[in-house]
Amino acid sequence: MRSQKVNDSPNFEKWQKEFLAEQKKIKTKWAWQFFYVIISLLLFAFVARAWFTDEIHFWGRDYQYTEAIVTETRMRHIGRGYYMQRVYYEFQYQDTNYSGSFQAGKRFGRRDVGDKLKVKFLPSDPACSKVVGFYK
Repeated sequence: MRSQKVNDSPNFEKWQKEFLAEQKKIKTKWAWQFFYVIISLLLFAFVARAWFTDEIHFWGRDYQYTEAIVTETRMRHIGRGYYMQRVYYEFQYQDTNYSGSFQAGKRFGRRDVGDKLKVKFLPSDPACSKVVGFYK
């Protein structure tokens, strides 16, 4: 008969050390994988936001701000009694007129002809513009 406990044998101590070391490796590996997933998701969200807000066109490029004037507005039916306003604007850069448009809704509010807008544009391609604010 055995008089020793299982916990007292040298094989058990060796196994326990190896087991704990392996568990530590697994936990560390899992933590790094979790870290990479979180960083990837944040990067994806940042790029997606830039893509859908048209900021991606301005990355790594010189841009300027100027004042634009609303030249035309149109109401567009989007269903079930809801309407969106399409706003057309013009601005001048180096004695040339450029135009653009955006949808006014809850974010921008209703615009009227003659309103002044703050526009961000690329001097290398002024046709690429984006409304970033409004003047009162």
